[in-house]
Amino acid sequence: MNKQISTKKQKLTGKHVIMYIIGFFVVIFIANGFFIYFAVNTFRGEDNKQSYRQGVEYNKTIAERRKQMALGWNEAIHITADKMVLTMTNADGKPLSGLNITALFKHPTDLKKDRKLKFAEDLNNNYITNLDADLFGKNWILIIEAKSANGERFKSRNKIWLKSQ
Repeated sequence: MNKQISTKKQKLTGKHVIMYIIGFFVVIFIANGFFIYFAVNTFRGEDNKQSYRQGVEYNKTIAERRKQMALGWNEAIHITADKMVLTMTNADGKPLSGLNITALFKHPTDLKKDRKLKFAEDLNNNYITNLDADLFGKNWILIIEAKSANGERFKSRNKIWLKSQ
């Protein structure tokens, strides 16, 4: 049995060209639609929900930082297997007591993973908080705010990697 193989060539016509061009742009529009959807519905890229206001009030931020530098306060952070110990000192190196300390472990990419920390002062004027095991083995941005009874404020931002236990 002999099979005949057709060697008939199709001509490239205007209909084919326009269909290829339309198909190309349809694929591009679909891909762009996916990119736009995921860009809008995932991380907004803002670290602060009021980033515009923060930019407008930048001079106020600079003035607050100058006030903080004039105070001369310093912080020392010590992390153990299950605790963080924070020591706040004045310009003379003496420990500060009676501060209201608030802190936040901010995840670099996922706002849902941010964790607030509560500190308690011990007898040695150290501020201590317990750390959960799931915080370890990750990078964090630690934001600490300290307020004294007379209204003095200290704020710091530290990048921290908590080593796995």
